[in-house]
Amino acid sequence: MAEKYIEYTIQSGDTLWDLSQKYDTTVDELAKLNNIENPNLIYAGATLKIPVAQTEEEKAKEEEEAKKTAEAVAKLKAAKEAAEAKAAAEAKKVEEEAKKSIFEKIADKIKGDK
Repeated sequence: MAEKYIEYTIQSGDTLWDLSQKYDTTVDELAKLNNIENPNLIYAGATLKIPVAQTEEEKAKEEEEAKKTAEAVAKLKAAKEAAEAKAAAEAKKVEEEAKKSIFEKIADKIKGDK
């Protein structure tokens, strides 16, 4: 699932803990997402990415898109397999015709030698 984010400008007095509570996330997630080495040291005016939860409608839409993608991939795989099977059958037919032609030439040669 794709994460959604908001951009938040840190205000004087903000802490990652306060922001994590406000936006229903964790200090660790905020620190990791924003490459913050020391979660106790943030600066007013800096911008943070804060993850936001998807709505049920957004989740449903994303799941539907994933389902359609999976169906399309399955159809492509089936088409590829069918094409490969057809190509293999055609190659086998060409090979058999070539062998038959060689045998006919050998047979004609033997008949001609008699």
